Amino acid sequence: MLENRDSVVKKVQEILFQKVAFLSQKNTLWVAYSGGVDSHALLHAFSELQTRLGFKLQALHINHQLHREAHQWETHCRQICDELSVPLVVRRIEVKQQKGESLEEKARIIRLEVFKEFLVSPMNFVATAHQEDDQAETLFSRIMRGCGVIGLSGMQPMSSMGAGVLLKPFLQLRRAELLNYAKETHLHWIEDSSNQDVRFDRNLLRHQIFPMLKKRWPGFYRPLLRLAKISEETYELLSEVAEQDLETVKGKVANTLAIKKLTMLSRCRQKNCVRFWIKALGVSPPSYKKLQQVLSEVLMAKADAMPVVEWRGVEIRRYRDILFLLPPRLQHDLTQIIEWNGKDSIQIPSLSITVQKSELSARLCAVLETTHQPITIRFRQGGERCKPIGAPSRRSLKNIFQERGIPPWERTQIPLIYVGNTIAAVLGVCECE
Repeated sequence: MLENRDSVVKKVQEILFQKVAFLSQKNTLWVAYSGGVDSHALLHAFSELQTRLGFKLQALHINHQLHREAHQWETHCRQICDELSVPLVVRRIEVKQQKGESLEEKARIIRLEVFKEFLVSPMNFVATAHQEDDQAETLFSRIMRGCGVIGLSGMQPMSSMGAGVLLKPFLQLRRAELLNYAKETHLHWIEDSSNQDVRFDRNLLRHQIFPMLKKRWPGFYRPLLRLAKISEETYELLSEVAEQDLETVKGKVANTLAIKKLTMLSRCRQKNCVRFWIKALGVSPPSYKKLQQVLSEVLMAKADAMPVVEWRGVEIRRYRDILFLLPPRLQHDLTQIIEWNGKDSIQIPSLSITVQKSELSARLCAVLETTHQPITIRFRQGGERCKPIGAPSRRSLKNIFQERGIPPWERTQIPLIYVGNTIAAVLGVCECE
C-alpha cells in the first residue's frame, strides 16, 4: 500500500534537507543522473530544494555506451533536465573489461574517476542516489568477498573525493519509498532492462537471493545495517589506535616505519598499523593475503635480506631497520651513455627525470664549463670508484652508498656524471675530485 502523497514527498524532501542543509550559494552540486527512478527522484528533490538553500544545481549523466538504448537514455536525460531547468553535462565513457574483471566493478571505477573531474574544489559536491537497499546489497557483496571492518562499515553518506565531497543523502530511505515518491510527483524514468540480468551480482541479490532471505527472515535488513554501524564504530576505534601507533613507530626517513619498533607491537596492532600507514599514503590497501606476506616475509626477514611484496602498482620493501612503501622500480638500460654539454637541462626518459645545472655546486659547474673532455651521464655497472670531496682516498660506490644509507634498489637509478672517464658527481649523493 502506497503512503499518501503528502507523507512520502515530505519525508523524502525533509530527509534530503537535513542531509544537505549546510549547502549555500558558494556550493556547486552535481547530481549523478542515470535517468532511473532513484536518480530522477534525487534530481527532482534537489530541484525543489535549490531555491530553499541557494546552491548551484547541475546534473551529470555518464553514458557507459554498453546498452543498445544508451543513446535514447541520454536523450531522455536531456529532456528531463530541460523540463527542470537544470544544466546537464554528459560524459560518454568506454568500459574496457580485462579478462577476469567484473564489468560492474570496472564501470564503477571509471564512474568515480569521472566524478573526480567535477570535484576540483572543496565547494564542489557530487550526489548519488544510493539508498538503503543498495547499502544492504553492497554489504552482502563485501561479506562474500571477505572484506574487513572498513568494507563492512558500508557506504558513507559523506566522503572526501578529489578536492571535493561525494554525497549519498538517500541511504536511510528504501527503494520502495523512492518509487512511491516518483509516482506521487509524476516523474518519468528509464527502466533499464539490464537490471533484470542476474549474471550481474547486484541483480542476482536483488531478484533472487534477497527475496528468499526476506521470506525466511523478513527483517534481515536491520541486523545487516546494524552490522555496518558496528563496523563503522570499530573502524573509528582502530583508526585511533593506529594513529597512536604510527606516531610511535614512524621511521627517520619521511613516510617510513621503523621495523624494530613495529615488531614490538602485538601481531594485531602490527597489521592495523601497517594497514593505516598504507591508507595514509593514499594507496589502495593490500588484500588480507598480501598483508600477511608483508608481516611474515618483510618484517620478519633477516636484516640483510631484500624481500618485496607487490600489489596494484606499489611495493613494500625493507632496508636495514626501515619499511618503505614505493612505486615499482622503473626498468631502464644501465649501459646507456648520454652525452651532455654540461650547460642545459637534460632529460633521462627511461627514469622520467631531468638533470638540471641548478642542482650542481658552483665548483662542479666550473669544472663542466672549463673541461675539454666529453661530459656524459651513465649508471652504475658495478666496481666504480671515486674520491668524494674531502675524502682521504678513492672509495667504491658500493661503500659510499652504504655509508649514506642509499637503499640498494635506488642505486642503479642514480645518474653518474662523468668528465672523460672519471666520475665527477654521483647526483644527489656526492661530488668527486
